[in-house]
Amino acid sequence: MSEPHTRRRRLAWLQLGRDTALKIPRRTKGRLVKAGAAAAVLSVLLITSSACLDGTPMHQAMRGSRDLPPQTPVVTEASEVTIEIAAYDFTPRDVTVLAGATVTWSNRDEVPHDATEEGKTWTTGMLKQGQFRDLAFSSPGNYEYFCTIHPSMRARITVL
Repeated sequence: MSEPHTRRRRLAWLQLGRDTALKIPRRTKGRLVKAGAAAAVLSVLLITSSACLDGTPMHQAMRGSRDLPPQTPVVTEASEVTIEIAAYDFTPRDVTVLAGATVTWSNRDEVPHDATEEGKTWTTGMLKQGQFRDLAFSSPGNYEYFCTIHPSMRARITVL
């Protein structure tokens, strides 16, 4: 009579500490490693997202909840105007130019920003720190724009 066939399990060593190891099935070890990696990623996400709850002006701006200081609107006949992006704000926030003027957005912040018209008819594209973008305005009108990453950043260009 033949002996019953027993299936041999493949075992692997799982290091638990410097001096401790456990012999477990290889399939289980793979699952534990994946679960540990997922737990590590989740921990990092939770820690970084909770950092934005500290109430600093920068994080308030990112969430769109801060009060911006007033700015004096700028009216100019200059053919070139620069709008600075700094401290999560456009300066000037309200500018009036003549048709044909070129407006330059210059990012002075440490984080990327853009300027996108409300109807998305134009955008500067993403600007990293130190980058700038020019747009020429040939048609009269009122152009409300914002930063798509930080929607509380809003401004206006009026073209006469």
